[in-house]
Amino acid sequence: MRFLCLRKDKMESIYLSKKEKLKIIFLTILIAAIFIRGLSLFASDNFHGIAAGKILQANKLAQNPYSLYNWIVPAHGPLHLYSLCILGKLFDNSFIAPRILSLSMGILSLVVYYQYIKLWLDKETALVCFFCAAFFSLHIIHSVLTTAETMFLFLLFSGAVFFARYKKNENINHLYVSALLVGASSMCRFEGVIYGLIFSLFLIRSLKVWFRFICLLMLLPVIWLIFNYVLFGDFLFFLKASDTVVQSAYNTLQVYGPNVTALKKIFYWPRVLKNYFGWPIFILGVTGFCFSLKDKKYKLFFSLLFGMLLVFIFKTARSELAMQPRYGMSLGFFFLPFFAGTFKILLRKISPSQAKCILAVFFLYIIFKGTYFTFIGLPHTPQWLKEAAKFLAVTINKESNEAIYVDCDDNNFKEPLKVYSRLEARTFVGYERLGGHTELLEPQDVNRLRYIVLVSDKRNFKNLKLVFKSDKCKIYDFKNAD
Repeated sequence: MRFLCLRKDKMESIYLSKKEKLKIIFLTILIAAIFIRGLSLFASDNFHGIAAGKILQANKLAQNPYSLYNWIVPAHGPLHLYSLCILGKLFDNSFIAPRILSLSMGILSLVVYYQYIKLWLDKETALVCFFCAAFFSLHIIHSVLTTAETMFLFLLFSGAVFFARYKKNENINHLYVSALLVGASSMCRFEGVIYGLIFSLFLIRSLKVWFRFICLLMLLPVIWLIFNYVLFGDFLFFLKASDTVVQSAYNTLQVYGPNVTALKKIFYWPRVLKNYFGWPIFILGVTGFCFSLKDKKYKLFFSLLFGMLLVFIFKTARSELAMQPRYGMSLGFFFLPFFAGTFKILLRKISPSQAKCILAVFFLYIIFKGTYFTFIGLPHTPQWLKEAAKFLAVTINKESNEAIYVDCDDNNFKEPLKVYSRLEARTFVGYERLGGHTELLEPQDVNRLRYIVLVSDKRNFKNLKLVFKSDKCKIYDFKNAD
């Protein structure tokens, strides 16, 4: 009898509890997420116009921290910029250290996202969302690029976690931390303020609590507005100077042609959501979104997704938003809970054997789609750009006052070229295409101009020689060698 009891205890110890199984699944997904992002880091370069621009600006701040204009750069959220500057000082490396920051923020953003969904909904829904997010190709790519997206998401979801904790236990300190974190996220990407205002709508029953949340939420953004006014005479100068508000000529909707219909503008972001995850997840997600108002637990997710989607669509309709899919990455994360909820209902309505088959197909679909679109989308530096950067590095005397003008057909090549050359920011003059007009340069820059590096195969070489006819200037042409 004793033997049978011992055997029974051993058999029971073999089987894991549900809590232990969920923990193992979570750790497995996390390891997979770290692995694919680590692999992507070594399989790609930091070849991105915005990423290189941020590194250059951070280096400029590190080289001259006494200029207030280096601290307040309207085109970039300050928190990410300052983090890059600190890393540059600590590690003296403009290539790996900034990417490690994005990688760590990318992984941590997944963890806090899982915690947020788990706190607000349940563990099963959180795991489904976590799995989809782990293989979200756009998130993987920007986890290895020096852009602000992953830091923004980490701060936003961290604030959301503390907001969920406040709703569960009404500890006012959790709400204060939530407001500060969401406010800090807006210093990486400016739409963080809009998300914060949507969160505040769920506190409106207590005006005192709501007011405190708003004050802490707006603390950093208000300081940012004041500095914009002090330096540039306009509280909202950062919106006009950044790539957030642009004319339609620079809008990626131009791929549809010069006359973009209102219908295409309205459905641009829903189409981006579909492209993020594919038709199956999009259809189930939209289904869940439509029926979510019946469930009180989904009202916050509905408000966050629908509110920001309206803002994006409105700005797109006015041709004021530089449309890039990475801008809407947060929309994808807030869309996933609607898919996960519908997916769970679907699995419950079919037999266990059918559910296992669908789960297997789902896992393979997410892994294959995420991996495939990641590795075809990873950036790689063109060979001709490396050659041009090498030329600059060995030719220009870093101790001299020589200046360089770089002409590119695509400005995405311009900033990476400067980073790869490892020359100081003051060496480069002229941020816009000169178009054959030296008067666009500052007078002091014209006097010290020695080299024009023409990275193009479309510029008129003969006309440039006529414009830059000074014997002090030399023109070098690097054509695409790929």
